[in-house]
Amino acid sequence: MPRYEMTFEAPGPGRWTQDDGHIPVPMTRFLAGYFDAVAAAGITSTLTEWGDFIQMKRATVNGFSYMQETLVGVPLGSPDAPSVDHPEVRQRIERQFAVHHDKMWRGKTRQWFDEVRPKSFETNLSLASVDVESLDDDDLIRHIDTCRNNVISMFHSHMDFYGTSLLPAGLLIDVNNFEGVKAFWTELLGVEIANEFPGMVFFKPQDGTCGVTIQQVPEAKTGKNRVHPDLEVEDLDDAERRIHELGGATVKQNESGGFHWYVMADFDGNEFCISAG
Repeated sequence: MPRYEMTFEAPGPGRWTQDDGHIPVPMTRFLAGYFDAVAAAGITSTLTEWGDFIQMKRATVNGFSYMQETLVGVPLGSPDAPSVDHPEVRQRIERQFAVHHDKMWRGKTRQWFDEVRPKSFETNLSLASVDVESLDDDDLIRHIDTCRNNVISMFHSHMDFYGTSLLPAGLLIDVNNFEGVKAFWTELLGVEIANEFPGMVFFKPQDGTCGVTIQQVPEAKTGKNRVHPDLEVEDLDDAERRIHELGGATVKQNESGGFHWYVMADFDGNEFCISAG
């Protein structure tokens, strides 16, 4: 179709974004015939399985891929945030607890290396070994259809196993005073150092928790942290005193509806919160 005859209309209501990361140029008709439908189904299944709060819709317009991301608990395409009490939001929260409790990523990783990857290698090598020039028209069509189905199967595998990358593996904190902050967090968390390089240290995570990493940066901290650790302690006042002894400070003591939490700062001024379990 000549370019001047093309029209680009939104696939539906709401805001749509071009997926130029995966599809930077128009797809062939062969790929456009299945890509977005397969990608949408696979991503939706994975997000649900891992307890993510995003729902996704995808569509193809003139060979370009478009996607629409919406939070669960609101209609597709809506820019609104859902209520935390919405049943679907509660289900995703419960699912996240189950994922962490059961350490689902371990089983997924074993399944990939022990079952899916060897079978994928075998299938792809078998298809690649076919002498397509020796095939007649009917056999060539069947071979192309087999290859297409294999690509779709591989897409599903990719979507299924990429869920492990959605899981927070740890928290990284930028620090200026590297040695002081390393000593502070080592004592406060009471954990071992898993690995250390110049200007970076990895603390060994405790069971069921994310690991903490600190890295040295040249600039000092400015402004409020946009992300911070929340620590559950047995006694707020005892924990506050311990933090002060280690060189930390109290930023603010908070209370709401009988719930108390303190905003603290480490040796380098990075904020974190403590609350009683």
